[in-house]
Amino acid sequence: MFSKSITTLFFLFVCFGTSFSKSYTIPEHLFVNRGCTDFSKIYIQDKIFLEKSVKQLFNDDLLNHENTKAFDLDAKFEFYWEKNNLFWHVLDLNNDGEYELFFNNEAKLQEETVFEIYKFEKGKYKSFYFDTGKLIAYKIHPNTKELILFRHKYPCCSNMSHNIESIRLLNGKINLRKRFFIARPDEMATKLFPKKVNYSSNYSYLLKDVEVRWSAEKIIEKASRYSEQNIISKYIKGTPYRILATEKGWQFVLLCGEPSNENNRIINPSNFIYTHVYGWIKK
Repeated sequence: MFSKSITTLFFLFVCFGTSFSKSYTIPEHLFVNRGCTDFSKIYIQDKIFLEKSVKQLFNDDLLNHENTKAFDLDAKFEFYWEKNNLFWHVLDLNNDGEYELFFNNEAKLQEETVFEIYKFEKGKYKSFYFDTGKLIAYKIHPNTKELILFRHKYPCCSNMSHNIESIRLLNGKINLRKRFFIARPDEMATKLFPKKVNYSSNYSYLLKDVEVRWSAEKIIEKASRYSEQNIISKYIKGTPYRILATEKGWQFVLLCGEPSNENNRIINPSNFIYTHVYGWIKK
């Protein structure tokens, strides 16, 4: 769990970077297989409990976003609640009958969305998980009925990196699984995504070393401000992957192994040992 000072500094850092993706909605069905998007079905409707719980957090100075005491010592809860009540929700992530509080606001100009989970511990709610990004889908585990949330962490400033993360509360801890893709549609006049995908259970294995690209074409110059070519990374022979779509001689795939440990201007391969990557390869 973040300390208050670290959380505040982190939030202030991300707040003042401009992100193009504030107004860019990704096609979530491409990145979350059979994900649900009707969040009203998982939010527990108890407005009195929710307001009372958030008011306690506010009065205890445990909130670290706009209109709270972290930004204004004279902040009033009534004003804060008027501005933010629609961003707060009650969930039961692990289906144990103990509620969690969830905050996910809408980003404004020069700000980032806050993605925060509060857990009940020792008689009161405390910040349990803090990050940024937007909730885009969820699934309900077929056996345990636990909730699995899917968050889109979009890039700040001139970055192109997107992350899709699944979030699950397991044994009292947050469990994350990460997937990555490259996109900046305001600068990339190219085919970034297929029209539709099929998440089959079958895996293939690379028959040779390949270059994975962020679009369905080979660009060798001026692909982005960071790279002449549209290569995300190279992957070695034998790497497992899933074919999600095939279009005009290209395959949109999900790489499920480590990228080649070569010099790379787009990603740091050492940070992608456990992160799956979306991209295009030549069929």
